[in-house]
Amino acid sequence: MADREVSVLVVAPETGLEFVRREVEAIINTSLDVSVVPSPVTHDAFSRALREARYDVWCILTHGVRSNATPWESGVLMEGDTILSTQVLATYAKVYKPGLIFLNTCSSDEMARLVMQTSGSDVICTVIDVPDEQAFITGRLLMERIAEHGDYRKAYEESRPADMRTYLYLTGYDEKGEGKRRTRQRAPSAVPADDIAAMVESLVRVIQGDEFGSTGIVNDIRAISEQTRRYTEEDRIWKLKAEQRMEATAARALKNESEIAQVKSRHSISTPVAASLGVLLAALVLVELLQLAITFR
Repeated sequence: MADREVSVLVVAPETGLEFVRREVEAIINTSLDVSVVPSPVTHDAFSRALREARYDVWCILTHGVRSNATPWESGVLMEGDTILSTQVLATYAKVYKPGLIFLNTCSSDEMARLVMQTSGSDVICTVIDVPDEQAFITGRLLMERIAEHGDYRKAYEESRPADMRTYLYLTGYDEKGEGKRRTRQRAPSAVPADDIAAMVESLVRVIQGDEFGSTGIVNDIRAISEQTRRYTEEDRIWKLKAEQRMEATAARALKNESEIAQVKSRHSISTPVAASLGVLLAALVLVELLQLAITFR
């Protein structure tokens, strides 16, 4: 058994995940000191639970919401289709300082890194989307092992799935910037090979995208480049057509002036009449130019 009773706050909003209820029951049935955020599990309910007591472990069981463009806007899904953002979670962790945050959600590695860097808490996260049943099994085993000996990292190593790439353990640091179990600025050789492989896979997914809907930075850049090229070409064609219309308008104006001059010479139009025709011509040209200007706008 652990040297002391570990306190756990379970955050498990109702989001349609079949195995979450079973996972909560399994955690409650351990020897851990477990508190569950009452339903409806909203941002306010979570915040209220944090103010009422201090917890060693935060166990968050829900859907993850990922934003590659703005990682701070990523988060976890709460009830009522609301999102507890990475920024808010990191702030709470910095203030209340749990020893471990377990993000048993979809693809939560980017969110976990930001939370760990901000708060110094250890964070366990997922690198890829995890089937609901696998998440349930991992969460149950992790909490059982923590109840057994209280060592978070050891419990993680004992309970992580066999493929070794689904979950990732991020070691936090204390107020002096020193690691709790390893120094924060550790040599690369001190990082377990499995963790390195998981981090590399996560980075590749962010860059190239994956089958779960993430387009990837490379494809995003290509799409922006193609859209810019298309807009540039459309703008060039539009300007060319506008110039052609202006040239045609100018040509018609010159032709009209020439015809008026011919009529004047043939029929000896008086100066006032000629002036009136000139004013009328100028007005017609002005109207057409105004129409072109409106088109440009």
